[in-house]
Amino acid sequence: MRYSNVCIESIGYELPKHVVTSAEIEARLSPLYDRLQLPYGRLEMMSGIRERRFWDDGVNPSDAAALAGRKALDQAGVLGHEIECILNCSVSRDFLEPATASVVHERLKISPKAFSTSRTPASACSTAWQCSPT
Repeated sequence: MRYSNVCIESIGYELPKHVVTSAEIEARLSPLYDRLQLPYGRLEMMSGIRERRFWDDGVNPSDAAALAGRKALDQAGVLGHEIECILNCSVSRDFLEPATASVVHERLKISPKAFSTSRTPASACSTAWQCSPT
């Protein structure tokens, strides 16, 4: 199938505010590190991860996706009712059914005629796509 008149106008993202560094995790594990004589800095060295981000309790994936979607729409100067398709491509979801995309769909005030779906690829991203009619 070949598509035409399709584009990504903008990308929005929202990062959790709660940051936990590898050094903080190692500090909490210091009794174990000391007992096993493990060198500090090992967690970051082995994983390549300097920090992790966590949402506060009660924040659902749809909350973050709606914030990111709002940023993308505002940046593109597009109103929710102009969107014809919304895809949620996150590995995280609010609940099994209905799809998280349907919650984001409602929060962004996207037209009821628009298509919304959730897919779970091997990456974690939530995005709204504007699909133009052919």
